[in-house]
Amino acid sequence: MRILIVLLVLFVCTCSSFATIINVPDDFETIQAAIDTSQSGDTVLVSSGTYLENINFNGKNITVASHFLTTGDESYLVNTIIDGDSIGAVVTFENEENENAILIGFAVRNGYSETSGGGIECRYSSPTISDCLILNNYTLIWGGGISFDVNSNGIIRNCEIYLNSAGPGGGGIDIGADCNPVISDCYIHHNEARFGSGGGMIIYTESHPLIENCVFYENTAEREGGAIWIGIYSNPIISNCQFLDNMVGYHGGAIAVYDNCMPLITGCLFEDNETEDYGIGDAIAMFESSICLIRNCTFDWEEENDTLIFLSSSNASIINSSLYGQETLVIAFGPDETENSILVAYSDVSGGEESIETNDNGSVYWEDRNIDADPMYVDLDDGDYNLRQNSPCIDAGTAFFVWQGDTLINLSDDEYNGEAPDIGAYESNYQLVKNKSASLPEKFMLSQNYPNPFNSITTISIGLPAPSELNLSVYNITGQKIAVLAHERFSAGYHQFTFNADGLSTGIYFIHANVPEKMDEVRRIVYMK
Repeated sequence: MRILIVLLVLFVCTCSSFATIINVPDDFETIQAAIDTSQSGDTVLVSSGTYLENINFNGKNITVASHFLTTGDESYLVNTIIDGDSIGAVVTFENEENENAILIGFAVRNGYSETSGGGIECRYSSPTISDCLILNNYTLIWGGGISFDVNSNGIIRNCEIYLNSAGPGGGGIDIGADCNPVISDCYIHHNEARFGSGGGMIIYTESHPLIENCVFYENTAEREGGAIWIGIYSNPIISNCQFLDNMVGYHGGAIAVYDNCMPLITGCLFEDNETEDYGIGDAIAMFESSICLIRNCTFDWEEENDTLIFLSSSNASIINSSLYGQETLVIAFGPDETENSILVAYSDVSGGEESIETNDNGSVYWEDRNIDADPMYVDLDDGDYNLRQNSPCIDAGTAFFVWQGDTLINLSDDEYNGEAPDIGAYESNYQLVKNKSASLPEKFMLSQNYPNPFNSITTISIGLPAPSELNLSVYNITGQKIAVLAHERFSAGYHQFTFNADGLSTGIYFIHANVPEKMDEVRRIVYMK
């Protein structure tokens, strides 16, 4: 419902007396003809169909949209197609367009570029790309799906980016040369760097993007960084993302970091990412004087690995994180001339400090409150990494941590439950139980469902500080109620509910929880078949 409201507000704003709505194909047969006629502030509204075009915004800050903009109906994403016909980038921004240059509600497919940006190319521009499917695009060099280059920023949100291919790097997305886009709530999967690095995404040359609430799934690269490759003085923030089953030929099954980079990785899940051949660092591999802060993350693996995290001439800090799986080598240093170092604090590590192999080439700072204990996930077989009520990871982290003069963690009270943050990526509703009253939540809370995105079944947790009537329902993006999960009185405490989406279409839905006369909460959920 919230997304629909935002879209309608956007639509109303663009329909002011100073703007024009141009309809395709009623007013013009092609999208490009409509763009050429438009002025900044106009809306080009495109009906369902396949348009064999390679469009260019030509410096105009306009909205180009399918009827998803006005209806919220996700079928328009599939049925309104801009097809590049393999003769160029499908959509180009190259004339200093800003965030008011908006592309929304399309399938962008079959683009081809000999340089960068097979699907969407952004140079010197910062557009907004929302609620699009970007698929089956190809480039000889960088950014099969999307390319940001030369001072391009912009926003990518609620997009599915898949089955794109690039040569040396960035099968899904390429971010390079002083670019700082925000990429949020995207599903980035089955992209490929054919003979290079960064199957899902490549980030390089002093670029500092924010990547949040994204899922990287089954992306592949021939060399390094199955999901993401980071290099050349780039400092991205990667927040609340999931890295699942990504694969690489050499180093960094999920993430590879090179050449003086300083990524912050926080609140992320790493599950079953792999390296092949003689690869190292199934989750993260770091090289060439890089520094990485890893906090409140969860790492899990099924197969025995050479190393989960590998450092070569680099430094890492791991705080409030769970690295618990097969009791094999977890962290290792390379035999480089330059020493490595790692700080581990308030974390759960399989095998404890002995799981770190230094190769006599660096320092291990094994600090306060580390444990080696089963974290007691809700359902490991089903990929549910929430903590059960008696988990040793509950309230076992820290809200504030300073190391060698640098503040690495400084969380406010409203960012966690209980006396301290939990270890791992998912903050539970539970607290470290000291007495009966301490086991009750202090306020009404609706937790984010898990997993999210989900396939078929997902779990929703509710916390009630007192006995209450609870209404818990699921709505689709048009605001239609499609399921009632609860409509009765519940006791004080924590309650879990499951939602089975079998029979529904892939897309965005909303969980609405209501305690009459007290509180309403809404959470956005994503169903992927």
